[in-house]
Amino acid sequence: NLEKVDAIIVSLDTIAYGGLISSRRSTATLEEVKSKMEIFKQILKEKSDNIYAFSSIMRISNNNVNEEEKEYWDKYGKKIFEYSYNFHKHNSAKPEVPIEILEDYLATRKRNFEINKTYLNWLEENVLKTLVFSKDDCAEFGLNVMEAKSLEKSIKEKGLYASALVKTGADEIPLTL
Repeated sequence: NLEKVDAIIVSLDTIAYGGLISSRRSTATLEEVKSKMEIFKQILKEKSDNIYAFSSIMRISNNNVNEEEKEYWDKYGKKIFEYSYNFHKHNSAKPEVPIEILEDYLATRKRNFEINKTYLNWLEENVLKTLVFSKDDCAEFGLNVMEAKSLEKSIKEKGLYASALVKTGADEIPLTL
């Protein structure tokens, strides 16, 4: 309800999913998230020309702790991490988890990655002034690493390197902006 403001710093994960942890647990479809974010995009266009936004590249923890992951993580977290690591490193991997669990995990990753690519379009459309993708993990290989590299490549190809970047850390990003 605010009138036009000088600047906005926004967590896109909060708007799209309800928060960082919710981005990993949400059952919303890609279409549902895109629809919600399109409404938010129109609000942003009306409010400020100085919008500093951040979104996370979905992490993949290498343990079986599901405090911040889907319920199945307590049984399959390490195995999903190994699948991700080997898929990237060897360009193939044998899943050692039930296929429906792997499919659910991969569908969540794909949805979040597609939404992140949408934000690059927002940057091209001058909706955002700055866009930071945070990566929470530091493993050498993994689906998250592949996504980060893909986003970095898109940033370079689109000539957005002055206003978009991929940065290690998640909690530090809002303070940096």
